[in-house]
Amino acid sequence: MIWEVDPPGTAASAAEARWRRQRIQFFQRRGGTLLPRQYIQPPISGVPVPMQLMFRGAAALPMPDNIALRRIVEAMYFDKYGALNGIPADILRKLLWDDISYS
Repeated sequence: MIWEVDPPGTAASAAEARWRRQRIQFFQRRGGTLLPRQYIQPPISGVPVPMQLMFRGAAALPMPDNIALRRIVEAMYFDKYGALNGIPADILRKLLWDDISYS
């Protein structure tokens, strides 16, 4: 399972940053792991949003490597944001290819 969380470092206030850290800690206590890379949520309301991804797998599943993570993000972008939110594929491709941390 992969999901998006708001990074504490981009919060507009100390209170918001604290709430974001608490949310991440909540998920960590339930087996979630914060993935060590930046992620950009596609522009649902016109502007891409910096986020972080969290991962929780079955005990037998390893952490996703860069190739697996790229495939996961591609699926999120095109199957969710493209198909369900109607974000054009060219925008999604640009977000994906502009992100060198998947290389």
